[in-house]
Amino acid sequence: MVRSSLPALTIWRTNLSVETAIPVDLSAGGEDALIVRPDAEVKVHALPPGGTAFLRQLVDGASVWDAATAGRTASAAFDLSGNLASLVQMGATTGWYSPEDLPGGWAESTARVGPRSHAVSR
Repeated sequence: MVRSSLPALTIWRTNLSVETAIPVDLSAGGEDALIVRPDAEVKVHALPPGGTAFLRQLVDGASVWDAATAGRTASAAFDLSGNLASLVQMGATTGWYSPEDLPGGWAESTARVGPRSHAVSR
């Protein structure tokens, strides 16, 4: 994940072309991006509103419920189904598991609501 207070992804994409550079409005605000490498090909994707907070929680081992709460807190425009679909389409998911799959089963995960997930490997 890359967080920038500048439109870094737009700047990067603009400079991929060897043609004439297009001016970028630096006051347009920051952008968040996810760099993934499914099947050994590096791909850079813009993260949707609340996506960085959502993904950060998943990477840290939070439940999807808790991660979604973080996404909604970060942005009123957060869309859970859109964020989940984006992660799968990007090739960023490594697997899903529920609390029953954890050592100790539900006993160790009663504080969690909903399935647990790891979105990307560390």
